[in-house]
Amino acid sequence: MSGSHDEVAPSAGDGHDARAERQRAPRKASGHRQRGVSIRDVARLAGVSPGTASRVLSGSTYPVSERARQRVEEAARALSYVTNSAARALVTGRSEIVGAIVHDITDPFFSVVVRGLQDAAVADGLVVLVGNDDRDAGKLEAYLTMLQSQKPTGVVLIGGQLRDPAATLPVAQAVQRLREQGVPVVAVGRYELDIPHVAVDDVAAAECAVSHLVELGHRHIAFLGGPLNSTTVQDRYTGYCAALTRVGSPLDERLVIQTPLTLEGGSQAIARLAAAGVPFTAIFAATDEVAFGAISALREQGSLIPADVSVVGFDDVVMSAHCDPPLTTIRVPARDLGLSAWRLLKAGESGAVPHNEHVPFELVVRSSTGPPSDPVSSGSVASAGDAGVPAPPQWPFLSNRPPVSTDRTESDHG
Repeated sequence: MSGSHDEVAPSAGDGHDARAERQRAPRKASGHRQRGVSIRDVARLAGVSPGTASRVLSGSTYPVSERARQRVEEAARALSYVTNSAARALVTGRSEIVGAIVHDITDPFFSVVVRGLQDAAVADGLVVLVGNDDRDAGKLEAYLTMLQSQKPTGVVLIGGQLRDPAATLPVAQAVQRLREQGVPVVAVGRYELDIPHVAVDDVAAAECAVSHLVELGHRHIAFLGGPLNSTTVQDRYTGYCAALTRVGSPLDERLVIQTPLTLEGGSQAIARLAAAGVPFTAIFAATDEVAFGAISALREQGSLIPADVSVVGFDDVVMSAHCDPPLTTIRVPARDLGLSAWRLLKAGESGAVPHNEHVPFELVVRSSTGPPSDPVSSGSVASAGDAGVPAPPQWPFLSNRPPVSTDRTESDHG
């Protein structure tokens, strides 16, 4: 092939007979532990120079003829050769590791995001190393610092940023140190860092979810979310406020509950609402996990879903369609977020100018939402004589309204 500079040892023909292969293959040493297969063993069996074998197996862009490449790959398979990642990292300055720092890998939404990232990385011959920062900015900074010594191919931050004044600057500095080493850093979710990200429009998605409740006639809608210093929770809270403000419904801070984004957090939020004695007819939960916990606690109190309280979640994790009743929620393509993060990493590694991406969302209407049982007490009377309470509006831009799918199943809860 023109432009190839590989060195192929003389051969009587293109193929190798079994005798020649046995002669070239490394011999087992008797009486002591067999040494590992080296690049020289592969080169000897393929009939090429060690340099050519190294270029083929390292993925180098240095020109090598197709014939030599095939012989090296066949020899590597025959000898079960495994690339020495540590040695390769010394040469290339990069390990075959991709760092992924997620809030909590046990969260069913984040696990699917990581799975998408992992599927794409493994297809390119890399392994994903996952760390949990537990929504602790200090832990995030510590992980970023540890990853510097691993010489990763790239780093992905997953879940959105926490605005912790004590850790925001150290996190930004750790990210900058990685970038100065040539390591691309990207995010899934909104981070207030100078890095590319892929995310859903949390503000618009939350407004869509709460607007669904408003259009059913609800006005006393509780917001159950995590700490408002989280960019993700803050954006979903902003969307919640926007939907209520758009219909002139006053915001009641007593209905805004900051709680852990877990099943237990959802149950705790219902207990706090009950203790406060604040009336509500609907709930918008910042995640499906919180919604599941809230539904469980409501049912323990004797409430029917949705006859007494409607519940909307966010994420559409697998169990959302199978809980009792099936959960109305915002569907976010979690696996696509992981795949898109990988594309952003590869773009950064190649030197291309990366850009931010948004994935679409969809409101999935199931059996956990319905009109309030007592519209007068809910404050949602929309008759012409009640000038002080505006009627539930239609979506202002119908052509731009996010897709809505109806996935209702029969339920004994109203």
